[in-house]
Amino acid sequence: GAALLAVGMLGVAAVGGAVADLTGLPLLSLALALLAFGYAVLSPSITAALSRHAAPDAQGLVLGLSQGLQALARVLGPLLYGAIFDTNAYLPYLVAAAVAA
Repeated sequence: GAALLAVGMLGVAAVGGAVADLTGLPLLSLALALLAFGYAVLSPSITAALSRHAAPDAQGLVLGLSQGLQALARVLGPLLYGAIFDTNAYLPYLVAAAVAA
């Protein structure tokens, strides 16, 4: 899951410039499909791993914290990556791929 997510992010960064004239649209579509599939596989796996490794009486707390941190990341991520995007349009995807790998 994480590997597909990272490959998808790298693909978006690599193809990004070619989308302006539509020559890179098929490759961008493939990169986004890999990214989406990687996230779809990774997200439930993280939840399952947290559930299995948490003590039975702490599962609600652990899963609640996980969901809260994911929500916080969805708020802070665009702010952080937006600032990085202003520096270089490809850099957010490269940083996200490095974090995912």
